[in-house]
Order: sequence, then structure tokens, then C-alpha cells
Amino acid sequence: MFEQLEEPDFGCDLHSVKALQRKHEIVEKDLDGLEDGIYNLHQEANSLQQKYPDVAEQIEESQNQLDDQLPTLIQKAKMRKDKLLENYDYLRFLNGFRDIMQWIDGMVNLVSIDELANNVAGAEALLERHQSILKEITSKEIKFKSLRQLSNQLINYENFSSDAVRQRMDDVKKARKRLNDAVVQRRKILDQCLELQLFYRDCEQCDTWMNAREAFLAQEDPTEDNFESLIKKHEDFDKAIASQQEKLNNLDQLAKQLVASEHYAKQAINTKR
Repeated sequence: MFEQLEEPDFGCDLHSVKALQRKHEIVEKDLDGLEDGIYNLHQEANSLQQKYPDVAEQIEESQNQLDDQLPTLIQKAKMRKDKLLENYDYLRFLNGFRDIMQWIDGMVNLVSIDELANNVAGAEALLERHQSILKEITSKEIKFKSLRQLSNQLINYENFSSDAVRQRMDDVKKARKRLNDAVVQRRKILDQCLELQLFYRDCEQCDTWMNAREAFLAQEDPTEDNFESLIKKHEDFDKAIASQQEKLNNLDQLAKQLVASEHYAKQAINTKR
């Protein structure tokens, strides 16, 4: 039994650790049976000492040896059980750590794509997709919490080397920051993309309106018969221009704001102005 309790193998994966734990449960049952057996031996030894007083001293010495060995066996059994549990939890932690780091890497790649839209609907769709990614990230918080709790449990284990656990949790912290930074940067770009497409749309609407008005005015050449009619058209055009001026001013102000905010397309915006 001593050899079983001093076995240096504590398992290299969850499956092997579980197998060793089941094996250890059998040893613990045998140890319980041994305690009962020693108690019965004591009863029999007391009877033999009375019956054979000439060997009473040897019987007592044998009893003492058993009594000395039993606590050692119990202590070794507890130590092995604790060590198996620690190793099982540590392997669970490593599996969780690997899963989370792989997930973070995948999400960073997902939010770091360069895809941009060339119309308002496309820009809104990209923002909606980004929002769904944020929901997935939020839903993963329970995984981070579980890993954090398991790491604290391992660190609190007596005689457990916690440096590796602390290092990996520090790696998780840095990876999460990397992901959060990527999410914030992607959201900034997508917001700028939508602003740009809205700006282009409004510019196009203004251009279309102006072209339509100019084409309307160019339909007739001035003559003596239509002179007054053309004057009226120009007056109406001037009024329409005045009504559009506020929208044009707003567009110009928006363009200035986008450029001042270091928009990724500030050169194109300046050209459009």
C-alpha cells in the first residue's frame, strides 16, 4: 500500500487523472478496511497477551508498529488525494485557458477585418454585425469568471506552485485588452464609415437636385416671347437655392467635423467639398 500511495504519477490529462482518482478511491476503501482490521487485531492481541504472558511484550511491540504505521498511511492517502485533485483542477484550468485564448485570437481576427461599405445600407449592416459580435463577447464573461475562480482556487492550494497560474491569467488579461482595443478601433472605423456614406448620400442628393434645376433652366433659349417666363424660372431657382442653402451649410460643417476628427477618408472628404 505504501508503494501505491507514493506513486509519482498524477496523470497527464483529465482522463488519466480521473482513472487515478478512481484507483485511489479503492485504496481508501482498503485503508478503511485496514483500520477495522487493526482494531480487531488489538482485541485479539489483548486476549493473547492475557493467555500467553511470556510473549506479551512481543505482541505489544507488534501492536505499536501497526499503530505507528496507520497514521502515516492515512496521511499519505490524504496527500495523494489532494495532489490528484490539484492536478485535475490544474489541467481543467489549462484546458479553459487554451480555449479562451483561442477564442480571443479568433475574435481579434474577426473584428480586425478591413471590410468597409460603399453605401449607407452596407455601413448599417456592418454596424449591426459588429453589435452581434459585442453580444457574443459579453456572453463569454461567464467563461472568464469561471477561469478566474478556478485560478484563485489553485493559488490557494497549499504547497501548489501558483506562478504558472498567475502568468497565464496575466496572459488572459493582456489578450482581453487586445480584444477590447480591437473592438473599440473597429467600432470607430465603422462609425466613420457610416458618417462618410451619409455624407456622400447627401452630397449626391444635392448634386442631383442642382443638375436637375440647371437642366430645367437650359431647356429654352431666351426669346421675346418667353423672356418673362424665363425670368420667373430664374426667380424660382434662386428661391430654391436659398431654401437649399441650410442643407449645403450643414454638409460643409459636417465635412469640416469629419476632417477635424481625423477621419480615415479626410482627403476624399476635402475633395468632395
